Amino acid sequence: MSSLVFLKGSIFIGQKTMNMPSRFGEGHEYELSIGVRADTGFNAARAASGFKNLLAELDHKLIGLDVHIGRDPTPANLLMWIVDEVKIRLGIDLTELHMKRGDGLDVRYLAQP
Repeated sequence: MSSLVFLKGSIFIGQKTMNMPSRFGEGHEYELSIGVRADTGFNAARAASGFKNLLAELDHKLIGLDVHIGRDPTPANLLMWIVDEVKIRLGIDLTELHMKRGDGLDVRYLAQP
């Protein structure tokens, strides 16, 4: 039997592309929530700590300069980068990831059943 565990956090992250006139780009605050299936042996404290560390690496950074996600610095690409990094770093397959930007934009990832 398994249950679904949600971990939450927030980051402020900027993005810079070649066509932006400002040398600093633009920034947004994101509220993030990840859903993880907690099977037998799942270590919630380890998962929470790892997720917190990943968010700390992104917080107050500039995508494309400080953090390289290998794609255009869009919210959807950032979301997929986080999904990949959680799997690589924590060995966790997310069931979902929800990112809500301060201006109301919502981006969601839902795993295929």
